[in-house]
Order: sequence, then structure tokens, then C-alpha cells
Amino acid sequence: LIENAIGSTAAANTVNINNNTLTGDYLTATTGAFYGIYSSASAATVNINNNTLTNFVYSGAALTGSGVVYPIYNSGAATIVNANGNTVSNITRTGTTGSTTIGIYLSSGTTQTVNNNTVSNMSIDGAGTGSTMYGIQVAGTTVTVNGNLVHTLTCIKTTGTGALYGIYDISSPTNENYNNNVVRDLTHNGTGIIYGIYTFTTSGTRTVSGNQIYNLTGAGTTI
Repeated sequence: LIENAIGSTAAANTVNINNNTLTGDYLTATTGAFYGIYSSASAATVNINNNTLTNFVYSGAALTGSGVVYPIYNSGAATIVNANGNTVSNITRTGTTGSTTIGIYLSSGTTQTVNNNTVSNMSIDGAGTGSTMYGIQVAGTTVTVNGNLVHTLTCIKTTGTGALYGIYDISSPTNENYNNNVVRDLTHNGTGIIYGIYTFTTSGTRTVSGNQIYNLTGAGTTI
């Protein structure tokens, strides 16, 4: 719906994607991806703040529905990436295969700050094993994820084997901080593992404090 690829030169540029309200459907999706806000610019600073993304519907029960769904997505190697004060809610998908859904996804950027966001009511239904879901996923060198509310993430289908994460760090940062987040009401009706907060520091400093994680329910064996 909003895609930005400019701002990488000059290197001191700041990209602002703020204060937008987005809703949309991709009802004919088979393998195609669905992004709400997507920035690929390698600017000095990328700000994705105070946006509302709600009522996204992806694919249909008779379609493959195997593309990714990322309501907020930054892939640009910016020095600083901020995603603060956003609301992502009511994201539903179905299909005969399924795939990955991530509410807020920062796959690149050196220093990442994801504070005071709400990610809620995301679900996947249909057939097939694809069902991996993340409320928030980060991948910076220095990561701060504070004061977020992630709730009501659901794998409805019993055939799903993908994991369900509230907050997840996919990289190996040297400094990561997860404080005062609330992760609740994660439900997996398949066999996938459920994680409240998954951190990934192998060397460096990790601070995890004041978080509340509760009401994680799975039909599998691991939470």
C-alpha cells in the first residue's frame, strides 16, 4: 500500500513514514506477498511511526495463499530504524498452503527501536502446514523493544506446524533490550512451538525486564 525505495542518497537523509491509516485486501493472492508499509531505503534514519494498519485480508480458502504478509516491513540497511507507536490489528489470512505473517518486521538496520506499538488479532486459517507468525521481529546490532502490546495471535488451522512468536530477534545483536512488553493470548491449534519473547544474543549485553507473558495455549507439546 505504501512502498518507499528512495532516500539512500545522500547518506544523511531521513525517511519519515508517519501518521498513516491503511486498510486493504488481497483476496486473489496465490503466491504474492502483501505489504502494508514497506521501506527498502538505506538512509541514515528511517522513521515508521504512529501508523494504523487494520483489517487486512489475504487470499481465500480455495487459493494457495502462500505469500508472506508483512503489515510493516523495513528491509533497508539504514543506520537507525524507528518503528514506534504503530497499531497493527485484524490481519487475517487463509489458503490451502499458508506462509509467514509478521506484524512489524525490521529485517535490516543497525540500530533498531520498536517501542509502544500494538500488534493484535492476527490469524491464519485454511489447510497446509505453513503457519509461522510473529508479532514483532527485529534484526539489528543494537535492538530496543520496549512497551509493546502483542496479543491475540492465532493459528486456527490444526495442520499448522510453524512456530508462533510474540516478539522475536532473528539476528545476533551485541546489545538487545526487551522491557515492559505485554505478550498475551497466543493460541496455536496445530503442532507449532509457541514463544512469548525469543532473544538471540550470543555475545554482548541483553536486558530483559518487566515483561508480562501469559495465556499461551498450544495443541503441540512445547510452549
